[in-house]
Amino acid sequence: MVVSALLAIALILGACTTQEEGEEPTTTGTPAATTAASRTPGGAAASATPRRDLVPRPVLPSAIATAAPTQTTVAQQSMVSQPTQAPQPTEIAQPTEAPPTAPPPTIVVTPTPATTPTPATTPTPAGTPAPGTGDVTLVSSNAFTYTSSLLIDGESRRFNLVGELRNDSSTFRSAGKIRVTIYDAGGNVVGSRWNYAYDDPIAPGRTTAFGVGMPSLLYSEDETNDFPEGWTRYEIALSPHDPSEYEDKPVDITVENVQVSDDHLHVTGNAVNASSKTVDAYGVNAYVIYHREDGSILNAEEDFGFNSAPLAPGQSVPFDITFLSDEPVDFSSYIVQAYAEAE
Repeated sequence: MVVSALLAIALILGACTTQEEGEEPTTTGTPAATTAASRTPGGAAASATPRRDLVPRPVLPSAIATAAPTQTTVAQQSMVSQPTQAPQPTEIAQPTEAPPTAPPPTIVVTPTPATTPTPATTPTPAGTPAPGTGDVTLVSSNAFTYTSSLLIDGESRRFNLVGELRNDSSTFRSAGKIRVTIYDAGGNVVGSRWNYAYDDPIAPGRTTAFGVGMPSLLYSEDETNDFPEGWTRYEIALSPHDPSEYEDKPVDITVENVQVSDDHLHVTGNAVNASSKTVDAYGVNAYVIYHREDGSILNAEEDFGFNSAPLAPGQSVPFDITFLSDEPVDFSSYIVQAYAEAE
């Protein structure tokens, strides 16, 4: 009986021990002491059943909440509500109209109409501006008619117009295409021609000339080639501009041994290449300008392309300028010049 009572007490004590191991550990015990008591001197566990009070306590959520997340600059900016600005209206640029291009200067002269082969004109000399302050200027012009023994389309009458130009600018300038329009008394166009100046471009301060005539053996499809019946006046339009940078440049060509003969119908001499560049074959022109006593132009003529071979520096070539017998050549003074270009 005594043995049975002792066994019953042992079973009761074992059940109590098992119940206590299933409960949560309390805070009244000292964890360090409990841990030390549960181990053998060798450091091995004293029981095969694991002790829950040896398991590391989980970190409470309150510990996590104490570590505030670091806000980045981007997060702060995204949290701030910036006021939305209304887009500024975009001003639409209005197209700027290009300033109107001034039309080429038109010089109008009214000559006395020629009713006979005798030349008859009223020249209009231009004033002389201060050097370097102007542009290509029409100094004076002259229109006349005469009869030729050479028939062109059965026509022996000729209409000729000559003009004298001067470059009053400080740089090389081209006169451009020089257009001549001829009118009758009623304002009707009875003739149209164009040409270029003998010098093109024209050196600063230099004088040159141009001429047109009809009918002629050569003409363009935008020109008339009939004798201008009933003409009373004409207009000359210049188009001055800077020469292209790709064009050949004028070189220094001088003249020597000039002779006027055969009642002023022939002007001869030599053109000399006074530059350091060689001029291409057929690239030299020589011309003469006859003046009246008042200094206005009477007539002008040229001899062009008369060098059949290249003209080296220092070399010369003869020229012969010829007027027709019925042209006005009774000059008071004259100038003879030559012109050429080179690369």
